[in-house]
Amino acid sequence: MQENGSDWRRPWLGDGIAKNIVSKKSYRGINIPILGLSAYSSAYWGTYKQLIQLGAQVKKGERATHIFFWKELNIKDRETEEDKRILMARSYAVFNLEQCDNAPIIPTEIRTPIERHAEFDRIIAATGAQITYGGDRATYIPSQDRIVMPKADQFKTTEGFCGVLAHECAHWTAHASRLARNLSGRFGDRAYALEELVAETSAALTCIAAGVIPEPRAESAKYLNNWVDAMKEDKRVIVTVFSKAQAATDFILKTSQRPEPEPTRPDISAEPIQPHP
Repeated sequence: MQENGSDWRRPWLGDGIAKNIVSKKSYRGINIPILGLSAYSSAYWGTYKQLIQLGAQVKKGERATHIFFWKELNIKDRETEEDKRILMARSYAVFNLEQCDNAPIIPTEIRTPIERHAEFDRIIAATGAQITYGGDRATYIPSQDRIVMPKADQFKTTEGFCGVLAHECAHWTAHASRLARNLSGRFGDRAYALEELVAETSAALTCIAAGVIPEPRAESAKYLNNWVDAMKEDKRVIVTVFSKAQAATDFILKTSQRPEPEPTRPDISAEPIQPHP
């Protein structure tokens, strides 16, 4: 990752978020960037055993990509002697279909722009979020539990509108009646920057779920710079950000999947946040 960020986005449609070749379920949390930043164009991955069962064979010399899952363990607290649950990270190896011979052919679903934008509209409408359109501000106002957005025709592209609205909807999930992220940061401080990273990451996941390619924005590079700064302080912060972003997108999509648990970490927010751009 370059420290000055990047505004590049893949300008073609693919299969979206990385998926398991057997279950067809998308990988989650920190596994999304691990697999998404690979050099392979196929969205499908599997363990060596899964691929063999499908008749595929990993090519000689190919290297596996290691991803993670969190396993709950019951232990006894050494000081209090009370039982408690902790989360332990476990890793396992997967291979992309492009690393295999005789790989199964998975057709790519192609939807028209009208279909993809309609799906995005459906997803946002289903949240029930209060959204006021008009003016030149894009923000979530926690005290009113309300999103303020410019009208769609004020944006140069529909993708730009979708990306900004998905970002504000991610902030909306932080309300105490929803995911209860503590929105207390002030502009310029670390808590504010990290909440912005959660919102920007969630926005990308929400857009991908609808089949919309998020449009590059100047703010995106700033968020990446915040990410670099945060990781210099704590390299594990990326796990927290993607876990919280995944939970936000899960809430927006009204999914029945259980959000991926995360290790116990200090709350990345500290005080009530100002209206978020």
